[in-house]
Amino acid sequence: MANQFDPKYIEEQERIRKAGERAEREAMETASRRKTEPQPKPNTRVSAAGKRIRALLGGEFLGKVDFRRNMPYIVMVFIMVIVLIYINLLAQSNQKRLELLDKERIKLNDKYIQVMDQRELLYVDETRKEALLQVFKEKGFVDDSSIVYLLGGGKEAAR
Repeated sequence: MANQFDPKYIEEQERIRKAGERAEREAMETASRRKTEPQPKPNTRVSAAGKRIRALLGGEFLGKVDFRRNMPYIVMVFIMVIVLIYINLLAQSNQKRLELLDKERIKLNDKYIQVMDQRELLYVDETRKEALLQVFKEKGFVDDSSIVYLLGGGKEAAR
């Protein structure tokens, strides 16, 4: 108890008490901060995907160091997208050209059928003329070549 009257002892005890009070105050402040700001546990899969989407749409990836390192890959993907668009446009133009060619083929086929029908009719007319001449010759109506000329045989058939 003799130490209680020593001024050094009293100062030291006072310092210890103040340090303890300060530590208690800081502990209470940090505890109160924890209680007032609870942080929910994030879903790692959803938040990682959300972060990537936000970084992509917000353009944050452009400022990162990895962006410069991945530049050849990004350029390759960009070129592939351009090639894909070009191939799609080329396929569309080829499809239109094939449709036009198909329509033209149908028109030409119709013309061919009409021409063949006309040729067939002409052939039938020629065979009819020959059949009529045969009948006239058998019955004795045709002795001279005038009837051949009238039926359409022409000057060559009349000779």
